[in-house]
Amino acid sequence: MSPLTPPTPPSGALPNAGRSSPSLDTTDISTIASSLAPKVGEPPRATHKISLHSIRSNYRVIERRAGSQKCSVMAVVKADAYGHGAQETASYLWKECGCEAFCVATLDEAIHLREKVPYPVRILVLGAPVDLPADFDRYLHWQVEMMVSGPEVVSALMAWCADIKTRREMMVQNSAKEAMDKAALETSGVSKSSKTLGNVEGESLAREIREIMIHKKKEAQVQAFIESSNNSGSGTPSGRISPQTTGQGDRNGSAQPTTTQFQGIAHAASISRLKSERAASGVSPCKGGKDGEKKIRWHGMVDTGMGRMGFKPEEDWSVDAIKTLYRFGVEGSPIAFTGLCTHMAEASSSSTFTIEQFARFKILLGRLRSAGLSVETVHTDNSSALLETSLKHFDTAVLNQDNVDSRGYVRCGGAIYGQRPQFSELLPCSTLSASIRHVGRIAKGESVGYDRTWVATRDSIIATVAIGFADGVPRDLKGGDVEINGEIYPMVGNVCMDMLMVDVTKGEGTVKVGDTCVLWGPVMDELGGVDEQIKLKNIASALKTTQS
Repeated sequence: MSPLTPPTPPSGALPNAGRSSPSLDTTDISTIASSLAPKVGEPPRATHKISLHSIRSNYRVIERRAGSQKCSVMAVVKADAYGHGAQETASYLWKECGCEAFCVATLDEAIHLREKVPYPVRILVLGAPVDLPADFDRYLHWQVEMMVSGPEVVSALMAWCADIKTRREMMVQNSAKEAMDKAALETSGVSKSSKTLGNVEGESLAREIREIMIHKKKEAQVQAFIESSNNSGSGTPSGRISPQTTGQGDRNGSAQPTTTQFQGIAHAASISRLKSERAASGVSPCKGGKDGEKKIRWHGMVDTGMGRMGFKPEEDWSVDAIKTLYRFGVEGSPIAFTGLCTHMAEASSSSTFTIEQFARFKILLGRLRSAGLSVETVHTDNSSALLETSLKHFDTAVLNQDNVDSRGYVRCGGAIYGQRPQFSELLPCSTLSASIRHVGRIAKGESVGYDRTWVATRDSIIATVAIGFADGVPRDLKGGDVEINGEIYPMVGNVCMDMLMVDVTKGEGTVKVGDTCVLWGPVMDELGGVDEQIKLKNIASALKTTQS
């Protein structure tokens, strides 16, 4: 498990130093927690409690708003679901709320999530692939959807598509004798009615031969596309596409490109037989289908003004690159164009820039559709863009395409966790609390904490709370308020690595060791109501940062 991480908190937090840390709280069935369990027999130092009721309520608000624009929700659970626990949150949203699509930032996050949320639930990585071309194999295996955003990814993906069948043939060459012996001995696994060479069904053999021929054609297409891109003038990005086809057995691009040679019907039959055996016995660990049936579903990111990454709508190269990758998928490569998306830099209906961004997005969308590409998925909005009532991005012109079941999505993260306080219908989900481990008296003139930044102006009572900056509480939070037994008290002195101090003088006799100190979030009162005196939005404002 990971150290406790406040939900996209206030900057300045440091990673947990590996000590006994906040515990997993399971005392209330309406909550989950994302924190480390303490040592055996040790009570929890601190707890990060998540209200599933609030998450469900917020999701319903988002779902209704998205539904009014004929869209579905992609729940953003990157950064451990903004500190709320990615696996737990996503599993709950999927099982209890019906969410069928999630977004993360990295492939490692996606794989971690896939362990709890099985295929065919959609998981999209918002960031670009990093380890090329090795990442493509992981995307394929785990059935994770990929973002394609620039020339390097396009070049590497085309080369990978052309090389995958070459690698399959080399695998067969290295194990041909073993496979043939196995087929001969395990006759029970061979079709008795087959009349074709090598006990391979005629239809399968024909398909294999066709795939080899298509593969040879693709090699020529890759080379032609690379040469035309490198020789073109305007409209080609400064980082031009360069060949990245890998050689025999090499996945790092160090070997020279290898050309596939058709080696006859018998050789094709042996490939078919081996593939049939693998298909009959193999089950993907991610249950995403048999290996030969899997495809990487990819989305094209369009840079309409965010300036981070993506295809430029005005550049012909953008259309050519997407069309080329689309054609690869149609012709049998293990990739499939799934959607087009962009990201809004602002989410205000009064912003001309927002309007311009969406207009630029529709330009590229229209050019692709005019070129005959089916765009199944369209997504542009984040939480704020969706909840801004006067923004209506997904009109009929955007979603409708002849003979295509297009679907709009909105990518929502902060709103699910109640971290968009400008929208009053959202509920806070996160409560961070820690136990009081010491209560003591100090005399007037004595100081508290490192650097003696706080000196008592009167005789005072100080409570020491078992949480600090190593747990993610920013040092700049000194002087902020906390809640103990329903009362508000000020923090004093600098926040220490694993402790902070609170002046509880006004509550003399009412604060004791073992009491709970709430740093932020709603607390259930004695009558079962929910009271939130310490708001995360106020802490974020004081630290001049955002909640997410």
